[in-house]
Amino acid sequence: MKNSWKAYRTFASRGYCIFCYLVIPACLILWHGTKGTLFGVQDINVVSNSLVLLLAAADYMTLNGVNSSKYGFGILRCTSKGQEHLERALYMDFFIRFVVIAVIDFICGIISYQKYGADFNKDMMMMHVIVLFVTFACINITVFISRFFTTMVNFMFVTYLVVSLLVVGTSVGLIYGFSFGHYNPVLWLLGGIVLSVISVYATKRYVLYNYRRSFLEGK
Repeated sequence: MKNSWKAYRTFASRGYCIFCYLVIPACLILWHGTKGTLFGVQDINVVSNSLVLLLAAADYMTLNGVNSSKYGFGILRCTSKGQEHLERALYMDFFIRFVVIAVIDFICGIISYQKYGADFNKDMMMMHVIVLFVTFACINITVFISRFFTTMVNFMFVTYLVVSLLVVGTSVGLIYGFSFGHYNPVLWLLGGIVLSVISVYATKRYVLYNYRRSFLEGK
């Protein structure tokens, strides 16, 4: 774990870690606890959508462009352990992201239970579990696509576009579907888990492929 954290810090600065893993969660939890009144007990979806956008956009400061053929990988190509170092960093990226989402989701669940009491039933508990995996999958999908772009303008345009499409889809399915009884929680949960696994596998696989490809430049 210690080596993985060191590998991750190769790409993520201290300021980035503080902002993404302390400031953003604190602000979203504070909003949920004080101003979260848009959808009542379902405000966790607003928190989720905000988290997808913020963490996906912030990824520009870490691994942005790592899927692009123009990405050089710098000093990682000068050591025999470059691929191992990169792989450790990717795993830590996934791990921290999942933990942050889980902590926010859990604390917001406690707040919702205290605020809404009986309205926070078993269905809403299931909703929070679904949101955990759906949020994780949405962020992974967004950063996988946006990491093909190296310039900030293109990166942000693609990020906002993908996030908008994902947010609309999940919001309609979860908020309105739940409200009118048109959603199947089991299918949503399975879909979130499957997409999470696929997005992790695809992201790691392609970055490592791009790393190995970088040694073939000019051949």
